[in-house]
Amino acid sequence: MEYKSSGPIFKFEFEGHRLAPGSYTLIYYPENFASGSRLIYLGSDIANKGGHVHIKGSLDTGSLPAPYASDFNCIPGLDDQGTLICLEGSGAKIWLVLSSDICFRDDSAPYMKNWNPDKYLFGDDLIIFNSPENRDCD
Repeated sequence: MEYKSSGPIFKFEFEGHRLAPGSYTLIYYPENFASGSRLIYLGSDIANKGGHVHIKGSLDTGSLPAPYASDFNCIPGLDDQGTLICLEGSGAKIWLVLSSDICFRDDSAPYMKNWNPDKYLFGDDLIIFNSPENRDCD
């Protein structure tokens, strides 16, 4: 996975190889078992005959890991303006999972409804993406 480490929009490109046939979804998984983790959908693709997926996107995720998500992989702290941020040593988990294992609902954020870790790709390293806070939403 390649990505820009900072900016107003999270821009990335992901390639997965040697996958079983099927539909896959790339997600940010904020790990917080106490409240039930909601994920951020990054994109989807169907593995071709060679078992490859390619997912490219640009979306407004905010900073990753997300300080607001109570992600266990976020070491919380405050910046110079008093805004909640994730300190150095934090990182976001990016996973490639089966699309059928995610529940998408209009009334809530998507979440994992099934767990088949032997069919997922887990990154070895956590990622950090810094997005400017308090952007004007008008």
